[in-house]
Parts: sequence; C-alpha cells; structure tokens
Amino acid sequence: MKKRILITVDHKWRDLPDRAYLAEILSTKHNFKVYLARDGDEVKYWRAFKPNVVVVNHILEIHKRNWIKNLPQEVKVVILPTEGITAYTKDMVNILGGDREEYKLVRALLSWVDFLEDYWSSDCFLPKERIYPVGVPRFDFFFSPEKRIIFKKPEYLRKKMKLGQNTKIITFFLNFVYATAASRNIELWRKILIRQGYDPKLHIEMAYKDLEAREKFIITIQEVIEHFPNYIFLIKPHPNEDFLFYKKRIKKHPHIRFIPNLYSIEALLISDLIIQRRCTTGLESAILDIPAIDYNYELPDLYNGDLVEGIWPEATSKEELLDLITKWEKGDLNPWFECKEERKRRIEKWCGFNKGKAIEKAAEIISKIAEEADYYHLDLFQIIKDKVRYYFVSSLKDVYRKIFPDRWGRYSKAPNFLDFWQWRRKIKILNA
Repeated sequence: MKKRILITVDHKWRDLPDRAYLAEILSTKHNFKVYLARDGDEVKYWRAFKPNVVVVNHILEIHKRNWIKNLPQEVKVVILPTEGITAYTKDMVNILGGDREEYKLVRALLSWVDFLEDYWSSDCFLPKERIYPVGVPRFDFFFSPEKRIIFKKPEYLRKKMKLGQNTKIITFFLNFVYATAASRNIELWRKILIRQGYDPKLHIEMAYKDLEAREKFIITIQEVIEHFPNYIFLIKPHPNEDFLFYKKRIKKHPHIRFIPNLYSIEALLISDLIIQRRCTTGLESAILDIPAIDYNYELPDLYNGDLVEGIWPEATSKEELLDLITKWEKGDLNPWFECKEERKRRIEKWCGFNKGKAIEKAAEIISKIAEEADYYHLDLFQIIKDKVRYYFVSSLKDVYRKIFPDRWGRYSKAPNFLDFWQWRRKIKILNA
C-alpha cells in the first residue's frame, strides 16, 4: 500500500504553485499518494487522508500546537515555510522557544538557508539535527525558465489588459497587511499575536503607523500618475490586504490597473520598473533583474525588511521617489548600478542554496521521512465521517467564495479544489 502525504497550502497567490509541484514530484517520482489541502484543514480533517506525513507552513497557532500533540506518533509533521519568518528571523526564539515544547514533536524543519544555526539558541525546542536546508521552493520558478512557463506569459497579459507590447509599465507592489489588521477587531488581533508568540504592543503600534503609510500611498499614486502620464501603473496588493479599500479610495483612471489576481512572477515579468516596501518582492525582482525602488511612504523605520535592505535604491520621501523614477526614465541607472554587488550577495546568501532545485530537494527529504514512517490504524467510521465532512464543507466554501467575496473584497486567497487540480495538471503536463 502506498504511503500518504498531506501538503497544506496557505496562499493561492504565493505557495500553491510550488506545493503543487512538490506534490507531483512526490507522486510521480517517489510513488506516494499525495493530497493538497487548505491551510487549517489538516487540523480538522487529517483523518480523511490518513497521512503518514503532513507538510505544513507553521504551527504557530495554539490550535495547531494542540493538534500536533494529539496526532498518532506514527504521523510525521514537516514544516516547510513559505516565508522566512518561521525559519531564521530574530523572532525565532519566540516561535521555537519559550513554551513551544510542541516543536519536540516536529520531525523536520526545511530551511531556506544552510546557515540556520547562526540564528539558533539553546532556548529553541527543535533539535538542530532536525533542520534540513533545502532552499526556497517558491523561488525555483524565478531561477528556472523551464519551470516558469506554467505561468501566464507577459504577451498574453498585456493583450488581456489591452496594452501594447511596447507600453511602459510601473508596478506598485503593496504590503499594508498591518493596516488591514488595524482596521479589523484590534483586540482579536492582539490575542492572535500573543498566541503566536509576538509582542502585541510593538505590532499594534506598527499597525496604526501602517494605516498612515497606506494613506500616503493613495496620495503618492495620484501624484506619480500626474508626473508620468505616459506610463501604465499596476497596483498589486498583498493577498492578506483589504482589497475593498483600494477600490473605494483610488479613483478610476485609464492608466491604472488593479491586479490582485496575478502571481508576483507574472506581475514582475510585465513590469519595466517596480516600487515596493523592502519585502521579498525585492529579492524576486533582483533574481529576474527587473529594476526596483524601495519606498516606505516616509516611514522608514516601519518596515525593516532586513533581508533586502540596500539591494535597491531607496526613496525616503515622495520627492526622492519622483526623482528616482525620472532618473530611470532618462536612462541614468547609476543608483541601481551602485547596488548591483549587494544584490548579487543577498541573492546568493538568502536564495542561492539549491537555487532552481529547492522543490526537488524538499521532495527528497520528505520522501525519506515518509519511507521511515510506520503504518497505523484508524477507525474506518471516523475516516469516512471526516472524508464526507471535508469534501462537503470544502465544496460549499468553494461555491460560496465564487459568488461572494470575503469582507476584505477577496474571492480567492484560499485555493479551492479546482485550483489544486489545475495546478497539478499544469505541472504534470510540464513534466511529461
């Protein structure tokens, strides 16, 4: 009997492609039965899959930590982060230390980098020997043109947006997730931060400042359009943001396109210049050699972005932003050339391990863990019950979200059954 692997997907617009790719490699090359499920469903419905291995993004929330404590010991849990925050930042002691004894039950943490021990501490519960550097799976598509072809081509996207092939495009990659949190139930968010091991006071202060930064973006986009009337401006919000905010606050303009439903690699490949807030988009644009400007909307200490600091020219004011765009427009690329060596260094440090092959490396390690896992018994009635509940409830959610957006104006942050099928099919065809 084939052993089973359950892989959870947090963001449709971030980690679905690499998780689907991972699933296909484990299925076709390593001969396992592999399932994809939405993040959180592994807690409610894991019995429906009867997995030998469960691959998750994190176990930060208390309900996930309780879940891992109650799993049969034969079920091996592997953490494969989609963001670096759960792997190597200054918050790691909070995440893996303190009262987080559940990490003793984690079979493996697949790290972005091969120097994770530099950040380790005796307070962390996850043993060092359970850390396996694999690289950054979702960056494989940026390093490997062969894998990249499963995304929409720039020519197709330009045609769909009714833009000429020579039309110049400047894209704003936004990340006002904190502002969205501040506009929600702030007390609820405080409780979530505490459960996840973060300092609520610090993050709530940042959230209110982020509201101010988001307001500055609204002013900025209007002024940039006035200064550069010959360009098309794309607005790409973070998947966790409030999309309705932008639809209400940004006036309709023939030179503005709102593109929430594009993958970052698709938006980057049709852009001539991007403006972003020191987030991982900066690394992605550096890999693709697409020029960028760092701009934090006159709040430079708000968004640290220590992984990408210094790899792109930084504007500390709206005037500096306009000046940098003007220099780029006129072909004065000295500000970008001055950062070139630092870009190379950061790419190599944070993304260079197994570049273009991180998914295959992750599959290799997960395969070995699955082979070592023992079979176990579950009550057949419980399996059938969870399977019926899972497919029934998930199908209702899929239909509901196709018709009604969530309260932040999003239809598809979470992937659905059709998304799983489509992406696995694309990858199956690619690897045929």
